[in-house]
Amino acid sequence: MRNANDPNDFAPGRHLAEGAWSDWNTGGGPGPGPSAAARVRRRRVLLWVFLGVVLCIALFGVVLVLVLRHTFTNAAPYQMALELLRSDPQVMEVLGEPVRESWWVTGSMRSSGSVSSASLRFTISGPRGAAQVDLRASNLSGQWVIHLLRVFPDGGPPFDVVAPSEGPIFIH
Repeated sequence: MRNANDPNDFAPGRHLAEGAWSDWNTGGGPGPGPSAAARVRRRRVLLWVFLGVVLCIALFGVVLVLVLRHTFTNAAPYQMALELLRSDPQVMEVLGEPVRESWWVTGSMRSSGSVSSASLRFTISGPRGAAQVDLRASNLSGQWVIHLLRVFPDGGPPFDVVAPSEGPIFIH
C-alpha cells in the first residue's frame, strides 16, 4: 500500500508538489491537484510556445530563401544569361516578347580560391508560354564564362542558346 506522506514512495507520472502528491495531467491522486483553470492556462502557454517556435522556423526559412534569391539573381552569370535569352531569336519565337524571369531560382554557386562556378535553374516566360533554363558558368581569375545555356520550353523540344560545342561566352 502506498503512503502519500512518504517522499520515498514514488509513483510514475506523479510529482511531489507543495508537500502533497498530485497528478500532472488530471489532478487526481491524493491531495489537491492543479485546478481546471491552471490546466487550461498551462495548455495555452504550451500552445503559444509551440506557435512561437513554428513562426521562428518559418521566418528563418523565408529569410533564407530571400537571401539565396538575392545572391543568385544579382550574380553576373544570371544577369548575362537573361541578356542572352532576351536577345535570342529562337527564345523570342517560342515565348514571345517581352521575356520575363520568374521569382524562383534554384541551383548552386561555389567558390574555391580564384575559381568559381555557377549551376542555376530558373524559369522564363513570355506571352506564348514558359520555359525552364539551365545555366552552367565558371569564373577563372575574375572573368565569368557561360558554358551552357539550355532552354526547355513547355510542350516543345529543348534548344541551346549557348552550347558546349560552340565554345564558351565570356562575360565582361
